[in-house]
Amino acid sequence: MSVIQQLNDPWKRWWDLLGDEGSWRQDAAKRSRIHARLLRFSSAHWDQAAWVDAVLSALARGKPLVEAAVRWSDPAVGQRASSITETDRFRGDQWRLVMAYGGFQTVVKALMGVQRGVRLEPALVDRFIERARPPAYPGLPSPRVREADLEEVFRAPLTDVTHPLLVFLDLGWASTRNLYRWLVEGRAVETWTRALRLARALRDATAHGALSASRAKQWQLRPALRTLTENVGQLVAAALEELVRD
Repeated sequence: MSVIQQLNDPWKRWWDLLGDEGSWRQDAAKRSRIHARLLRFSSAHWDQAAWVDAVLSALARGKPLVEAAVRWSDPAVGQRASSITETDRFRGDQWRLVMAYGGFQTVVKALMGVQRGVRLEPALVDRFIERARPPAYPGLPSPRVREADLEEVFRAPLTDVTHPLLVFLDLGWASTRNLYRWLVEGRAVETWTRALRLARALRDATAHGALSASRAKQWQLRPALRTLTENVGQLVAAALEELVRD
């Protein structure tokens, strides 16, 4: 089954369960049934009309954004649409992941009951993954970049938060550690937790303008960028399946 189908099948069942738009505002019994489903992810959810409205609204923003990213099958971002370069295509794959991860964050915040202004910490994403109950992660091999293609800053041992990668790619410590292990040490990603942390690292580096398309091309990151975008879609689909599970 395609990732799009994996997303849309439970999404349709979810809205079949919800019924008419806004019906949960007057129907306390229906709202309680929805609330019980949300509690599968977090005890922070309130059985109140305004809260349920806010959660459902966030889901209705996040899921379509993830789906749009997955559907963007041949992305390219450049100055001239008439003469798309290979670098433009790598840049497109980078921003496809940025889009997917943005939608993913919205879904996670909604289902985990995160209040406005609260940061989405890695531990919270880990709990979301656990409660979404996805199938076993298939693995993501390292691109095994040649040492000659790595700048000096990548070759420095990863010892603490003074590592130059934190400055070079504008990343936090956890993101730097995951990217370093995968890109420099050649370690495959073997769990959903590490896959999502790598996705966040690449998203942050791209969104901050620290990972150029030419560098992504040199390091041959396209297979990983595409896989991680689909992984985000698969994880959101797993969460939706958990919501509609009887």
